[in-house]
Amino acid sequence: MSGKSGKQDPKKINYPIKYQLKLIMDNSIATDENIKNATDKLNELTIQFGSFSSKISTKGTYISLSVQIRIVSEEQFKTLYAELKNLKGLKTAI
Repeated sequence: MSGKSGKQDPKKINYPIKYQLKLIMDNSIATDENIKNATDKLNELTIQFGSFSSKISTKGTYISLSVQIRIVSEEQFKTLYAELKNLKGLKTAI
C-alpha cells in the first residue's frame, strides 16, 4: 500500500508469498504419519505446498518437518496457524 510519499509500506506483505513452514513434531509418531497429518491439513486449507524434508533432533525426541508453502492472503496465513494447533503431535510451528 502506498503512503503519502508514494512508496510501499515496508511492513505490508504483498500476497501471494512463498513461505518456508517448519513444524516441530513428536518423533514417537512415525514420520510418514506426521507428514500425512500435515499434508492433510494443508490440503484441507487449500494451501499449495512442495516436498517435505525432515531432520531428527539430537536426542531423537522430535522431528523437524520443513516444507515450502504458498500463502495467498493474510487471512489464510492466520487460519493456517490457528488450525495447526490441532495437528496431532505438533510441538511448535515456525
